[in-house]
Amino acid sequence: MFYWQIITWDENGASTTGPLWSFTTELVANQPPYEPSNPVPSNGATDVSIYTDLSWTGGDPEGDNVTYDVYFGSTSPPPKISANQTGSSYDPGTLEFDVTYYWQIVAWDEHGLSITGIIWNFTTRDNNPPNLPRNPSPANGETDVSIYETLLWTGGDPDGDNVFYDVYFGTSSSPPKVVSNQTETAYDPGTLELGTKYYWQIISWDEYEYSTVGPLWNFTTRTNDPPYTPKNPIPTNNSENVSIYADLKWDGGDPDGDSVGYDIYFGIENPPPLEKVGHTSTTYEPGDMNFTTIYYWKIISYDEFDTISEGPLWTFSTERHENEKPNRPSITGVQMIHRPNIEYDYEVSTTDPDGDNVFYYIDWGDGTFDDWSDPHASGENVTVTHTWPTGTKVYEIQVTAKDIYGLESDPGSMYVFVLNSRSSASLILVRFVERLIERYPIFERILTSGPIFNWLIRLQ
Repeated sequence: MFYWQIITWDENGASTTGPLWSFTTELVANQPPYEPSNPVPSNGATDVSIYTDLSWTGGDPEGDNVTYDVYFGSTSPPPKISANQTGSSYDPGTLEFDVTYYWQIVAWDEHGLSITGIIWNFTTRDNNPPNLPRNPSPANGETDVSIYETLLWTGGDPDGDNVFYDVYFGTSSSPPKVVSNQTETAYDPGTLELGTKYYWQIISWDEYEYSTVGPLWNFTTRTNDPPYTPKNPIPTNNSENVSIYADLKWDGGDPDGDSVGYDIYFGIENPPPLEKVGHTSTTYEPGDMNFTTIYYWKIISYDEFDTISEGPLWTFSTERHENEKPNRPSITGVQMIHRPNIEYDYEVSTTDPDGDNVFYYIDWGDGTFDDWSDPHASGENVTVTHTWPTGTKVYEIQVTAKDIYGLESDPGSMYVFVLNSRSSASLILVRFVERLIERYPIFERILTSGPIFNWLIRLQ
């Protein structure tokens, strides 16, 4: 039975004592915590990860605070490894592979009552080392291997673990390690040496540092032969009458299938100059060649390893040109000159049956001439100028054309009449004669006869 009473006091110190009260409590017995249950890993579980955590279900029927003692180990009964923890889980750290572990939980409430769970057990997973590296590429003992080869193999792990590879590679039978802990089953060693034996080996590691040492493999890289010597030239050696538009052709290639470049020497000199470097085709267009000319040419081949093969010197001569001379040129312009000592424009023109460019030579008939001009296209109108001297006289202009091969045309001509007078009658006469010549070209030759021209002079 419990007794209790209240005494009250005012601010002046006076007090009042209340009555004495009492009560009795009901007698209730304390309940222990719940028995630990629902273990994780489950009781008897196998193939459990070595990184697993332990957990369980606990608690107390009266809501009391509960703490737990954890017993854990590889013996039964297991030893205590944690006391009075409040959480219902425990991290035992990294476990051992293929080991049976035993564990037990004792629950305590805040009044000191406890309950002991049953002993549970589980077995961790076994671990196998990685698969033996196999299926090498290049194959073991393979020869004639490309110098650009990438090493390949098959790896993996029977447990599905992550796998890492150490690669050993070199020219000795105890090759050095060249890379560690790579995840790919491929390795690029870079450009290798020709005709060299290489050794390589793979060591596989799983994430638990179990390893498997692969066998020692080897392969030998290819040797290199020079390109084929250029042959079978077109035009054939010493051939004649070759078209000036012909292309150069030859047989080339490489016995190893390597890419081949060609340096082309070509020209009218012997030895010929270098015309083109690094040509990739076995056909070359030299452009239009000259007629009746001897050409020399040679091909030097080289493969991607700069191994060369030099072809022989070849020669051929081009066709003769059946050249026709230019047509007789024409000249047009002022024919009746009544103002000497000033420039007059004239146009000369001709066509060439072969379409060749032409040069012009002009004899003005007054003791002066224009030497061979620059080349002009066939059919082009070319403007020239001339100043006539003082004095009444008739002059015959003669124009000759020459093609680029030196063949000259028959001369074309035109008469020019210089009348040294500016009288009205003279000007009227000049205009009349100009119109007459324009309408009747034959009148030009009639005027050039001595008597008629002298008569015209007297009329001035």
